Amino acid sequence: MRTRPTNRRRRVDQIARRAAYDAYLTSGGWRARRHAWYAAWLTSHGTPPQCLVCDRVWCPRSGHLHHLTYIRIGREDDDDLVPLCARDHRQLHRVLARSAGWRHLSRRQASLGIIALLRRRGASQRDAS
Repeated sequence: MRTRPTNRRRRVDQIARRAAYDAYLTSGGWRARRHAWYAAWLTSHGTPPQCLVCDRVWCPRSGHLHHLTYIRIGREDDDDLVPLCARDHRQLHRVLARSAGWRHLSRRQASLGIIALLRRRGASQRDAS
């Protein structure tokens, strides 16, 4: 009979997964994947990508790619990644971490919902000024 992992064991697993993910994000493989994603975007859309929240032009050097799923880390499909500026990527993760309601959805659904929320917030702030 299998027993459920303890909270401590889950936390250890979470830390190990985070360390592996952080190592991947600093790897040459991730850098190459970002450039491949960018080239595929340019080919399919014909224009440079933009942050999905604020419409700033996205570039491989400073733009962030948000993972809509962690299922294929290291072998992501182009549709697993969405372009965000650094500020909006931080905001997305802040909302995801602080709002338990989003965690009841899949990562893809929550991420796209938060992007829509942040986009509306930005539009209403621009309208108010």
